[in-house]
Amino acid sequence: MIVMEKNSELCKTYAFESIPPIDPFLFPIGEISGTVEYSPMSIAFSEGTFPAPPVSVPKVCVKLVNTLHPDNYFPNRIKRYWTLESENITDFKADLSFTYAQADVEGDEAELRVIQKNTTGWYSGNPTDTGTNTLSMTGVTTTLTTFTGGGNESTITIDSLTASGVEVGIRVDWHTAFESGISGFNLYRADSADPTEKPIDPINASIIPSDPGAYVYTDTHPTPLVDQYYWLEVVPISSDPEDFGPVSAIWYFYTIHLPIIRNP
Repeated sequence: MIVMEKNSELCKTYAFESIPPIDPFLFPIGEISGTVEYSPMSIAFSEGTFPAPPVSVPKVCVKLVNTLHPDNYFPNRIKRYWTLESENITDFKADLSFTYAQADVEGDEAELRVIQKNTTGWYSGNPTDTGTNTLSMTGVTTTLTTFTGGGNESTITIDSLTASGVEVGIRVDWHTAFESGISGFNLYRADSADPTEKPIDPINASIIPSDPGAYVYTDTHPTPLVDQYYWLEVVPISSDPEDFGPVSAIWYFYTIHLPIIRNP
């Protein structure tokens, strides 16, 4: 096992003018913060263009982080992620696999899928193999980014959830790619990311009705200048609610009203 320390990366270089398919390459990586945990990943190119000299050599590099990704808002998830980067390999198609530790799992492992970070949220891939603790994504043609595990019940697909400070408060945006049997949504705010601090009552006065696609809710009463944490509760018609989040933001744009004192 190659021990990955903070901000370290391991790279695999490929021969110039390699011709796919190329056998899988295993990155035998892990970390030793606390318990020794082996978390290898592999990549196999079935298609791709590998350049000829004198350009820089084609390569793939990976970083391993042994913690929950800050944007992993899924109710079922793992506390580990891998960040990949490729150089001088174009028009590729690749199969990827990642092995996590059982202690990484939060929630229902059977609901996990491999997810890949994109500019607005996550792409979702294959379901996890719970027997081998393996996540896999096949036929990847997009830019290599960050991969981890996340998932929820199949009644809804939320592919983005964000919070941001605006002039009048904090704006929470989410987007659904699929909804089935959903009544609507509730939003909860707390001063801590600890789920036990989630309040009983939502900040919305009435349920936000289901309308698949893009949603926006602006919280006009956050506490200014401190992190505010938001959970999105999905309310199905005939099953128990499910939480996504938290996501956080700080509200800087607030008004202080001062009395006007006239000089005599």
